[in-house]
Amino acid sequence: MDIYQLELISLTGLALALLVSIYTDLKSRMLYDKVNIFIALLAPLFWYATHTFTLQGVGLHLLFAICTFFFFAIFFALGQMGGGDVKLLTVMALWFDFQGVFNLAFYSAIFGAVITIMAWAYHKIKKLDGKVRVPYGVAIAIAGFSIIGERFFNPFS
Repeated sequence: MDIYQLELISLTGLALALLVSIYTDLKSRMLYDKVNIFIALLAPLFWYATHTFTLQGVGLHLLFAICTFFFFAIFFALGQMGGGDVKLLTVMALWFDFQGVFNLAFYSAIFGAVITIMAWAYHKIKKLDGKVRVPYGVAIAIAGFSIIGERFFNPFS
């Protein structure tokens, strides 16, 4: 098995985990820790396949994940995000370099805004009571798919 196959296997595992996250977030507004743990444990295989499994590379991936956690924990503390969303963003940050983590946050915000508008409209059209519950994990997963897709479809990334 060569390095390119390991990269494809790890990205396929990530994609499947993101699909599970989309399903569970839409179905029950829950993002499961088991899926997040799987994503986190699969990241070192990706690091190895992409030649970033060095002391410096691993340190940077961990630093990006820690910074991501603390940044989005602020939104959790303000009641703007759920804990599962923060955890999913954190484990996703393990996979990317600085630009990838920035793109993850940016794309998540854009897709999250669209999903929020859709959830709000659905809530109003159906005349549902209570607070609108936004499946923000869907936005995070779509952002992850966008970044994964860039590896294959953007020759300049």
